[in-house]
Amino acid sequence: MIKNFHSVVVLFIVFTAINSCSLENQDSSYISLIKEMHKIECDALKKSGVTFQVNSSNIYGFRSIAFDKIMTKPDAKLIAHWEDLNHQLAVIEHYMDEGDKKDFQNNFTEVYLATCE
Repeated sequence: MIKNFHSVVVLFIVFTAINSCSLENQDSSYISLIKEMHKIECDALKKSGVTFQVNSSNIYGFRSIAFDKIMTKPDAKLIAHWEDLNHQLAVIEHYMDEGDKKDFQNNFTEVYLATCE
């Protein structure tokens, strides 16, 4: 009986995860996640007095420096939230087909090319 219950719970969790990653209207939800993550990273650089001119070939460099600054002055809630955003985006991207992944990457790049406010 308990084994069947656990099986049902696992199936429910898997179904919920797959269903939550439906790509209908996914663009708007993942773009807001990218923007929020970008803002956190920009704020971390600003607080550290770092300026960084981002272009399409150095987004990873920008994110690496921001990560270093986020970890240098640990704020558990901020780190947990930032990690959660990264995880949500990874899950969304995982369920995309190749065309959607290209759109995702283009949207990601567009957000990161914006100037930090």
